Amino acid sequence: MRETSIPNLNLVLTFLAAGLFTACGGSSPEPADPAAAPTTEAVAPPDAGSGTVDGEAMSEEELAALAEVEQQEASAPAGGAADGAGREVVYRMTPDGLRVEVEGAVFSPTAKSYMTPEGYGVEVTVEATSKIEGILTNPEAGPLAFGGRVIRKTGRIDQFGDKRSGSGTKPLGPTSPQKFSRKWPIANVSLLSPGDELELEIGLWGYGPKDGAVRPVRKFATLKMKATSGGASPIIDAPAQ
Repeated sequence: MRETSIPNLNLVLTFLAAGLFTACGGSSPEPADPAAAPTTEAVAPPDAGSGTVDGEAMSEEELAALAEVEQQEASAPAGGAADGAGREVVYRMTPDGLRVEVEGAVFSPTAKSYMTPEGYGVEVTVEATSKIEGILTNPEAGPLAFGGRVIRKTGRIDQFGDKRSGSGTKPLGPTSPQKFSRKWPIANVSLLSPGDELELEIGLWGYGPKDGAVRPVRKFATLKMKATSGGASPIIDAPAQ
């Protein structure tokens, strides 16, 4: 079994290439790989909007300030304050696939491609359990956030990023495991044609203990899929270092 933890440095979401999704304390088992180090994610808002002001891209400093303000307003529990400290996310590669551990919860993502007359897409499914009582952010499209790019066979690169719509939560705890899924492509992105390749960055809009801060997990997992005339096979992995 390979275990890795991925450092997350200075990301206030350009969520993944396009900058629309905006994620991870506690201790976890020491990684089996001595070269691996646990990742610590900075606090960022569940939804940083388009990252623009009057049509111009916001600077990293502006995004960081916006993240701090929105996180305190949107993610702090009633009567509490947002947790400014980072938290640890551990990625384990097992014979059954990737496992992502965050604050007592274990998430197991899988993926399956599908085909329509217009091309190929992919559906990501996550099974989640937790040793503690926790909360998942659950907007209209569900807990998963997508961003990334498509490399078209023509050489054109289509970048895309998610924007949260709606609000809501669902419990995650010892007696309330969850299973949720979401299909790609998202709005304004075309399906894959043979020769096209998808690089998908997957995040969680928010997770945290019931009595603590619910914060995004920006670097949750990655998915790659190349379409051919014979089909498309998605591969899920831990985020790259």
